[in-house]
Amino acid sequence: MCWNYPESMITLQKTEGNLKTNQESDSEFVQWIEISNQISSLDQHTLFGCTYVPPEFSKYSSDESFIEIEEELLIFSQGIKNIVIVGDFNARTSSLKDYVDDDINLQEILQIEEDIINDNTSSYSILKENNILQRFNKDTGRVNKYGTKLLDFCKRCNLFIANGRLFSDNGIGHTTCKDASMVDYLLLSPNSFNITTDFEIIDFNPMFSDVHNRVHFTMKIDNDNHQKNLTFNQKVDQHVRWRSDKTNEFIQEINDDPNNSLNELNIMLNKMNENTQVNVDQINSFIDNLCKFLVNSATDAFSDNKNNRSKRSPKLNTKPWFNNECREKKKCISSG
Repeated sequence: MCWNYPESMITLQKTEGNLKTNQESDSEFVQWIEISNQISSLDQHTLFGCTYVPPEFSKYSSDESFIEIEEELLIFSQGIKNIVIVGDFNARTSSLKDYVDDDINLQEILQIEEDIINDNTSSYSILKENNILQRFNKDTGRVNKYGTKLLDFCKRCNLFIANGRLFSDNGIGHTTCKDASMVDYLLLSPNSFNITTDFEIIDFNPMFSDVHNRVHFTMKIDNDNHQKNLTFNQKVDQHVRWRSDKTNEFIQEINDDPNNSLNELNIMLNKMNENTQVNVDQINSFIDNLCKFLVNSATDAFSDNKNNRSKRSPKLNTKPWFNNECREKKKCISSG
């Protein structure tokens, strides 16, 4: 299952079971999906949020964005301890703390309720026991307003930033935008640390985003001794990395078009142009087919494993005399 949201996509791979999705969100900044515990060994459902907060000084920015996300989180997370939020927050947090120090004396002075103290102590202990109390961040620049809001949001909602703490990003805190800033985050509740099995910031690839790196994490769930993996990507990972030295090969793959995909795309586009009432499904279908065509072409052009070619239809018209001029005329005839 794929879930699209501005500048992000989540893919969910499952073998069986039901998914319960929440579509009641009134916020423009977050979408939610709830995973039923019927497909896992977990005692509770798992709540996932996918966010996009517009840049601080853009015309779409809103000081209410974090408040809206928090209010909806409180509504949808009733009775749920497994909470995961991923997205572009446009927040620069440096390496400031995203948790409240476990200071018993201060808690007594402020007369904080005992259940809140217990929750904070338990969460603090999880970070400390796993030696991930300290959060690393290569982006050591100025903390912006949204960075402060994100840190406060984490403290109030008992969530923790995974960036710079887990797996290959532990002790590093890779940047996620323009190789200069960290603005894309994975936030986890204390219980979610136990089911997270991988986290990494994938190298920037212009095929998948304008300026953002992809955030990749994996969550493992066991059910009746049958293991299932839920894999999530903020930017879809097809394991194809852009190679400038093979740009011409990529163009050639597109021109060769062994499966006649361009002609099919052209037919779809013409039908939409002729139809005054184009629906969302038609547009999504066209985009999906276009993406598949580009990814397949990139896989053949950039992959070191040329065995991938054998899985596709054999190339036609590859005779020495069938040059680029012939290909262009073929396209004109096909689209005519």
